[in-house]
Amino acid sequence: MLDADPFASLQAGRPWGQVGRWPAWWIGCPGSDGSALRAADAPFATAFRLRVRLRRAQSLVMHVSADERYDLLVDGERVGRGPERGDQRHWFFESYRLRLPAGTHTLVARVWTLGDKAAYAQMTVRPGFLLAVDGAHAERFSTGTAPWDAVRLDGYGCLDPTVAWGTGHKSDLDGKLLPWGLETGRGITGWKPAVRMHHAVDGALCNEYERTQQLRPAMLPAQRSEALPAGCIRFIDQPAREDTTAIPVTAADDLSSEHHSWQRLLDGGRVVVPARTSRRIIIDLEAYRCAYPIVTLSGGAGSLVRLGWAEGLYEGTSGHLSGGGEANARAKGDRSVILDKCFIGVSDIFRPDGGRGRRFEPLWWQAGRYLELFVQTGAQPLAFDGFALHATGYPLRKDGAFACDDPRWNAVADAAWATLQACSHETYIDCPYYEQLQYIGDTRLQALVTMTWARDDRLVRKALRMFDASRLPDRGLTCSRYPARVTQIIPPFSMWWLAMVHDHALWRGDREFSSGLMPGARSVLEALLACRDRQGLISALPGWNFTDWVPEWTATTRDVRNWGVPPGAMDSASSVINWQAVGVLRQVAELEDWLGEPELARRWRRHAAELAQRTDRSFWDARRGLYADDKAMRHRSEHAQCLALISGAVPASRRARLAAALHAGDRDTMARATIYFTHYRFEAVHHGGGIDAVFDGLERIWYPLTRTGLLTTSEEPEPARSDCHAWGAHPLYHALTTILGIRPTGLGTGSVTIVPRLGPLGWATGTLVHAAGDITMEVERRGRGLTGTISMPRGLAGELRLGKRRMRLRPGRNDFRH
Repeated sequence: MLDADPFASLQAGRPWGQVGRWPAWWIGCPGSDGSALRAADAPFATAFRLRVRLRRAQSLVMHVSADERYDLLVDGERVGRGPERGDQRHWFFESYRLRLPAGTHTLVARVWTLGDKAAYAQMTVRPGFLLAVDGAHAERFSTGTAPWDAVRLDGYGCLDPTVAWGTGHKSDLDGKLLPWGLETGRGITGWKPAVRMHHAVDGALCNEYERTQQLRPAMLPAQRSEALPAGCIRFIDQPAREDTTAIPVTAADDLSSEHHSWQRLLDGGRVVVPARTSRRIIIDLEAYRCAYPIVTLSGGAGSLVRLGWAEGLYEGTSGHLSGGGEANARAKGDRSVILDKCFIGVSDIFRPDGGRGRRFEPLWWQAGRYLELFVQTGAQPLAFDGFALHATGYPLRKDGAFACDDPRWNAVADAAWATLQACSHETYIDCPYYEQLQYIGDTRLQALVTMTWARDDRLVRKALRMFDASRLPDRGLTCSRYPARVTQIIPPFSMWWLAMVHDHALWRGDREFSSGLMPGARSVLEALLACRDRQGLISALPGWNFTDWVPEWTATTRDVRNWGVPPGAMDSASSVINWQAVGVLRQVAELEDWLGEPELARRWRRHAAELAQRTDRSFWDARRGLYADDKAMRHRSEHAQCLALISGAVPASRRARLAAALHAGDRDTMARATIYFTHYRFEAVHHGGGIDAVFDGLERIWYPLTRTGLLTTSEEPEPARSDCHAWGAHPLYHALTTILGIRPTGLGTGSVTIVPRLGPLGWATGTLVHAAGDITMEVERRGRGLTGTISMPRGLAGELRLGKRRMRLRPGRNDFRH
């Protein structure tokens, strides 16, 4: 892992226009006219090859990137994949240290560019490949100086991702055209000298540059790559047609006698499918997986093999598949049940050419719990020599812990952590199946879980920087999701980015890092304040003012393009939006004070106080004792009450009433928070000093999820679109910070306050990851009081609060009884 340009030492004394240049060039594959293939030629796959002979063993460091993606192989073995996703100003490169023995070596890079068929999160600038080597052997290896060859690869077709619209087109691999032997660079014709294009440049140093990728060192370690269990056979039939989406899985059609032979394939054996035969095999992975499938085939020329992925099978044969609150959306029911349901998935296709040991692997990974392996043979039998899954994802390690005497918690915790892992890759993502996009609303909750459960916060830091880079100059707001080649603005998410900056300062206390984000934070606040109306309220923010998937709000807007928008927010003022703005204004003011900018802090506090006063005056419904969502006071929601409490600016006379309303009968008159926004409901409970609403939320939302066969947390209430959605992991955060009640006292103060609230629990234990070290805690109910132990790391002060009692916590073991 590097944190600076590996060629910075070469920059001294260079002319202005050459500062930041690497001693390497991007290279391209020549097209029919001899010039390098361009984005307009996409989709296409290419290969680049270098053969080099070493008289003696050498240790080399290679810096590698591509536009859009690469696989790098040295002497037939994969060295790595990349580049880590970013944008033009943050185009990442990976660095590999290799020890090459004396002799001849072959380097091969498979590079592909999908253009408009790529994932929404995949950027492109100019298709090409880059490899630069440090030291004396640079000219023998680096692109642009070494004799690299290139060839356009046939056999890589594209399949529409259908409902998984954000993930990019899937692979249709034609064995008759694929470059078998590519790993070693042999057996392939048509190699030509690669086209040298533009200089590689360092993104932080260059002063003048062409339209090019501005290179930065990768911010993250390599993604996981490990073999996974291939699951178990649940069903086999002989379908009469290739399109199986409307053919239910029925017990009467199950060829149970074949289960054993196909299970043997999953366990490492071999299966031969006779000529002119069709089979559909449903495989249960018994866990939610993100993986590259690898299918090894022999013979079977003219056969078709389709490998589909699904999160769950669908009930019935009619209705929309997208979810999102439609009344006629198709349901999945109990996810562990497959009988009398239909498999509708996202697929890759493999077309054997009759050769032996053909190893088919798609260009990108897939996700889900169930696989549908469809096989249709022609005049030749087809042998499955191997079937494997290789896991991918960020190597996130769980360092925190929480346990309690409610056995239902374990299933929730397992599902939440599995969700966080499945949604952590080269960036955080909202969901692995449908979009694979890093949205701020999702990411803030993922980051909170990460910072309290894991010591590694590199994904958090990357997310904060990338969202900062996404700000639009003419609006000042961040993009709602980034990196993304399709721009979308969700103003409430821009505000949650400000909260993310505050969160990182609170939990990690890195002043230098936080300072670098403040110009962007101020820009977002200025953009918000510029949208005040004559009453001084923030009104009709430009973009999609999504707040939560609330069914009542869809009916209110009467516009499906604005689902999840609180009443009034589309074309007027909403208390939900304004209370959120009050809260983030106050948070940025805290950051300014911490970072030594008291004048700016006073300014933001003044704006927060004025906006809070106007919001209270415009939306308080004295008759109901609640804040209305809209100026006409026709609608009320938990969201408005939660954000008002969290803001810390609600008049003192209102706080107890709002806190009581969140767990009393008043909820029946308010639109309720769903899975995502329940985080803010739990936060409001914490601010109000209660705990009942947290356990109510677990009872109402999370415990039922695990009873429906879900192994991860879903996007929204049923009928849910996504079965694995990042924002559903937040109970892990609240277990440590709201139930055990461990929270930082302030920004960068190096102290914590602990206020345990067990609710109905008899005992709970946990380990919270803090920047100063782990905090471990055991607490047990004894009669009407609590007893327990808290272990504090060195250098961290703390205070335990039990009712009116205050206990100072010292490094090491602290016993308490109350």
